[in-house]
Amino acid sequence: MRRTVAETDAIYIDRGVLDPTEVAISRFGGDRWSMNTLIDTKARENGYDPNEVETLESEKEKEIKEMPPEPTIGPDYLGNVNGGNDIIVLR
Repeated sequence: MRRTVAETDAIYIDRGVLDPTEVAISRFGGDRWSMNTLIDTKARENGYDPNEVETLESEKEKEIKEMPPEPTIGPDYLGNVNGGNDIIVLR
């Protein structure tokens, strides 16, 4: 059960649903382990900064522009064009 909760927590943290601090306090903040998650709504309301969000979005756009281009599709090692999408059926 703890493994399932940990995997679920990781998914929620990775997707920005939960903050790692919320998870840490919820799981290990009391005198025993708990699978219940407590969300501090007051901290979330006070923590939203539109300027910070704008800065983060701008940095992300810059990162995307600086990324190398996607590889193009060309002949594969057998000489097939378009990535070898030709279907060959052997009977």
